[in-house]
Amino acid sequence: MGDQGAGLEGVEGKLGYLKLSEAEKKSIKIGRKNASVMAKGKLQAIGKILSDRPAKAEYVKKTLGAIWSPFSGVECKDMGRNRFLFSFYDQASERKAVHNGPWDFNGNLIVMESFKPNKTIDEYEFKTIPIWVRGYGVPMGMMNLDTGKLIGDQI
Repeated sequence: MGDQGAGLEGVEGKLGYLKLSEAEKKSIKIGRKNASVMAKGKLQAIGKILSDRPAKAEYVKKTLGAIWSPFSGVECKDMGRNRFLFSFYDQASERKAVHNGPWDFNGNLIVMESFKPNKTIDEYEFKTIPIWVRGYGVPMGMMNLDTGKLIGDQI
């Protein structure tokens, strides 16, 4: 047993020194143009369920598809760590999912972002959600965008 561990450590150490040659680096090109072409025409969004419990894509699809697109539904692909790629059949459904939240699944908040074909799944930050706040007692003469921003910045 001890010899196998030492042998494995030696292999791992050697693998750490492996590097791609310049020719190998040039042979693998994934350009931004390719990503844009591949995603062209697809209506997609990325969502993350803020929960420690993993959610199943089939249940997420069934539940949220009925809300976002009751007639045509949505496709939902599990991207790991409670992150999901949603594909829509019409622009109104995609817009609703991304901009008309906040949404929840089984009592857990879902953070939605527009799909960007040039981003990896780990580059999505999932840090903003649309939330409506109702302010009471604001003088009528102060009900404007500047006051709204001032209140929003304090929350």
